[in-house]
Amino acid sequence: MHFFRNLFSPLFALMIIFLGVGMLNTLVVLRLKEMQTPQYVISLISSVFFLGLTVGSFKISHLVEKIGHIRCYAVFAALIGITSLLCGMYLSPWWWVVFRFLAGIGVAGLFIVIESWILAIAGQKNRATILAVYMICLYFSISLGQYLLNIWDLSTIYPFCLACILASLSIIPISVTRSYIPVFQEEGTITLKELFIASPTSFIVTFISGILSSITNTILPLTLELANYPISSISTIMAITIIGGVCFQYPIGRLADKMDKRKMLIMLSGALIPITLLALFNLNGAYPFLFAATMFVFGGVVFALYTISISYGCDAHKEEKVVAAIGSLMLIYGIGCIMGPLFITVFLDLFDDKGFFIFSLLTNIILILFVLKRIRTKQSIPVDQQGPVRLHTPTSPVINESVEAPEIEEDLSKKINPSV
Repeated sequence: MHFFRNLFSPLFALMIIFLGVGMLNTLVVLRLKEMQTPQYVISLISSVFFLGLTVGSFKISHLVEKIGHIRCYAVFAALIGITSLLCGMYLSPWWWVVFRFLAGIGVAGLFIVIESWILAIAGQKNRATILAVYMICLYFSISLGQYLLNIWDLSTIYPFCLACILASLSIIPISVTRSYIPVFQEEGTITLKELFIASPTSFIVTFISGILSSITNTILPLTLELANYPISSISTIMAITIIGGVCFQYPIGRLADKMDKRKMLIMLSGALIPITLLALFNLNGAYPFLFAATMFVFGGVVFALYTISISYGCDAHKEEKVVAAIGSLMLIYGIGCIMGPLFITVFLDLFDDKGFFIFSLLTNIILILFVLKRIRTKQSIPVDQQGPVRLHTPTSPVINESVEAPEIEEDLSKKINPSV
């Protein structure tokens, strides 16, 4: 349990700042709608955040190596705090394109710092446990952050100030602790062409899971606002949806280990069809508890698609290529996250508040048809030859990089060097 003690500071900092990040992601969409911003602009601003997240994920690790984890965390937390405050000061959608792009880079930097930090502390035997704890802390904080929307009037600058305050507070536990310095090992790369040839199913499903995840995080609150839900209900439903994503990861992963992962993907997408229809027909709020339960399952299944598709993609590669494959698949996921809010704009224009669920329904039908075609044209990898489902968070590629992770000994003072 020594490593859990040493993970307290980075995980506590993560939870503090993502209270604000989780709140801000929903706040931006709701505030833009209140400002009567065209839907295509709202979709653009949602997309550039993920663009910044994707770009930052692949460009920041060298900076961490040069100036250290603590300084890097302070830089990126400050960037998130500054951009949060600037959004409240300059109520221009086109300025927000710049601010949200920079915020995406800042969030990518936080992921890289925290993920490499915890992997440096965790030994190989403890890695799966640590990643599960990390994922729970991350999504719990994001879901809890939705309730912060109820504190102040969203038309004021105060919610943006709160996000800035939380970003600043998160620097304190990081600054007063000591850290391992992880060493990254080069593992080579896999081109997107090679990735598609090795596993078209994983390639396409990972892209689609990025689309569904991004619109769930950014367009779902807009959908609820269009359906005239009050802010308190929007924050609750968003929190329930994200918590569903946490709760479903482990049991679905366990089940997928015992069967063909492609069939598991069809089962998940197949389950989303009646769930989506149920949510669509209950969007008017006639049965609020049923709608909340539906969104809990919806979030659980949507976020599990990513985990299963990544794991299936790893099965198509030799062990020494797994890290490179995951990094490339996460790039595909990031591209899906960028494109999702852009794709759904047409459906929002055509179907208004029903556009989110109609788009999700059609996307899942496409996914099912594609995977069924692959099952008919290519035999699956035998279950006994498939690797275990790995709990992944779609954040940055560093969480899956090879890191020299020394086992924690009882006397940690002999091993820990302060990060400078």
